[in-house]
Amino acid sequence: MNSDDSESLELTALCDALIDGTIDDAGHEKLARWLLESDDARRFYVQYMGLSASLCHYAGELQTEAPEPMPAPARIIRHPASWWTIGTLAASLVIFFTLAKQWSQNNDDGALDTDRFVAVLLQTKNCRWAPGSPAPNAGDHLNRGQVLAISGGLAEIAFDCGAIVVIEGPASLELDSAWAATLRRGTLRAQVPPEAVGFRVSNPAVEVVDLGTEFTVVANEDGAAEVLVLKGSVETASEGKPLVLREKEGRRFAKTGASDVRDRDRKLERLAQTLTLDTPPAPLAYAHWSFDESEGDIATASVVGMPTVRPIAHFEHPTQKAGSEGRWGRALCLDGTFAAAAPFPGIASDARRTVAFWVRLPQDAPLTSGQTILAWGEKGKGRKTGNPATLLGWNARPGQGTVGALRADRGPDAVVGTTPLRDGNWHHVAATFVPAGRTRKLLHVRLYVDGRLEATSVSKPKRPAPPSIVPATHEDSPSAETLWIGRPPGGRVRGERFRGEIDELIVAGRALTAQEIRRLMKTNSLSAPKEETGGDPNPKTTSL
Repeated sequence: MNSDDSESLELTALCDALIDGTIDDAGHEKLARWLLESDDARRFYVQYMGLSASLCHYAGELQTEAPEPMPAPARIIRHPASWWTIGTLAASLVIFFTLAKQWSQNNDDGALDTDRFVAVLLQTKNCRWAPGSPAPNAGDHLNRGQVLAISGGLAEIAFDCGAIVVIEGPASLELDSAWAATLRRGTLRAQVPPEAVGFRVSNPAVEVVDLGTEFTVVANEDGAAEVLVLKGSVETASEGKPLVLREKEGRRFAKTGASDVRDRDRKLERLAQTLTLDTPPAPLAYAHWSFDESEGDIATASVVGMPTVRPIAHFEHPTQKAGSEGRWGRALCLDGTFAAAAPFPGIASDARRTVAFWVRLPQDAPLTSGQTILAWGEKGKGRKTGNPATLLGWNARPGQGTVGALRADRGPDAVVGTTPLRDGNWHHVAATFVPAGRTRKLLHVRLYVDGRLEATSVSKPKRPAPPSIVPATHEDSPSAETLWIGRPPGGRVRGERFRGEIDELIVAGRALTAQEIRRLMKTNSLSAPKEETGGDPNPKTTSL
């Protein structure tokens, strides 16, 4: 295996202990973790277990008397031994996969993920799902690699990057990532805002890369594909030949090459016709703190659809509460010496939610402490006692990502973005959380900065507690039902308080789409306007 001698010796010792039956629980856990994380370790494990089984079989033959010189009995004696060898190896693999499964399930608790979901099904119209195909409901989150196959009707999908796609059946669409899809058959219409430029639609005949536009791809049964541009422009690539198509242009791509689209003008005219899809948007529950109060010891939120939430954030040191000119009205200015706590029943539970706000970090924001902007849950909790704390702040660890980028922590895991926030300017940030995994304690996280989906990485540090977090005390035990503003749960010293400005904090009761987040950034409102271009999360779509 590709590792140093100490790792090889340690893995060998763990395998020997497993074979001898002397391995303890800690060894089981370490071996399972190793095998889950390393292809080289798994390869070494299978080879080592196979070699061990063969040696046991060979040693057993050496310790038995020589058989009679009759070929048939000799074959009968060897045949069970060879099956024993295979059985031993199979048993070893069963042990491995059992341990791996247990490790995976146990460690779903508190884990973060960024790759499981890539889109959400927004609406449908007369949609008939193809036989044997999963039939998601409006509002369901869709997995990476999931294939949406419809035999008729329309289905509208919102990708996490912000692109809106409508497919018309019969159609088959594979969701490759938050930024890409493969159209196997049928008609696809894409609306792509500037924040999602680069969204791709692939097909065996052509690859289409959006440059900020509305376009359509029609995948025909003969293997050809038509690309028509309604607005803006796209870049196409067929057989390695790039071609830019602009507004009102179209091309047909096939094995024989590219050609004009027959009846292009008529098809473009039909695509310009609009209709409204069937499924209305789900009601949205949220709490919204504007921080427009100029003085006093509380900040009051407007609450919609959350009857149990008390819309009051209490400050630890009322006389130190300070206000400043915010992005919308006044903002909360935290100087690192005080913080706020808002009673929020259910905040510690694993539920779909979005947290969004404006933040301004000073360029000299300290790297040693005070990176937590918001937190909920209870520090020190795990799968046996409750949910671990979730923290949203900025990254101060160069080895785990961009310094100053948006960061979400939960248990040992951290999701880190790429856009630096320590520049003295206002930035709109948002994080969506969706429970996933068999235990429902795996959280899928998306981070957005200034309306754009962040490229993120998941860090699993050996020492999970960030420097700004300390264990919760008995006095802090009610923190599981508290939204902390400017401090982590259990953080009781001044050095752990956040330094910077916060404005327009919103906690929503579901994962908002990229379009909703962008509209919130632009309008400071979650109410859907009657008419809006470029920002409506449920826009009117053309009849395909």
